[in-house]
Amino acid sequence: METKKLAGIFALLTIALGMAGYAYATWYKYLYIEGQVNTGTLDVEWSIENARDTEPSNKDYSHIEGEIEGDTLYVTVYNAYPCIDYYLDINIHNSGTIPVHVYFGEMYGSLFGYGTVEVVGLPVGNFIQIHPGEYWYGTIHVHLEQNADMGATYYFYMDNYVVQWNEPEGPGYVAPTHT
Repeated sequence: METKKLAGIFALLTIALGMAGYAYATWYKYLYIEGQVNTGTLDVEWSIENARDTEPSNKDYSHIEGEIEGDTLYVTVYNAYPCIDYYLDINIHNSGTIPVHVYFGEMYGSLFGYGTVEVVGLPVGNFIQIHPGEYWYGTIHVHLEQNADMGATYYFYMDNYVVQWNEPEGPGYVAPTHT
């Protein structure tokens, strides 16, 4: 009887150990995951579309010009005339694959004290959000005050900052109207 008991316990332990081994073997497996991660591109293209002023056609001596080098916009008023408004239309195209925020930086140059500058079309929030493939059209408006010297050349420049849409705020925005 004792032998039958021991044989039964041995058989039961063998079956239990086999089941535990089978459960462990089917439960414990390696899982390999392969994939590819693609990131977007941040790219904008700047252009100057039009330059104009409010001089009468029979007295059209002065003019405004703009030039873009990298992320800096240079604006020059040649043969200046007091109390004239100058306009420079700009176009920003998001040619990348992610939305961007564009910030206009602080302005520097010889114009200040003789005129004011404003970015027309700048939305509330001090930055522009442009989605991939879209454009933003705005205007740089320069007004020369009465104290501006006739025939002088005035200039200013400003750096513009482009960051992806989900970055923390850009370098900030300094109001572009100077007096």
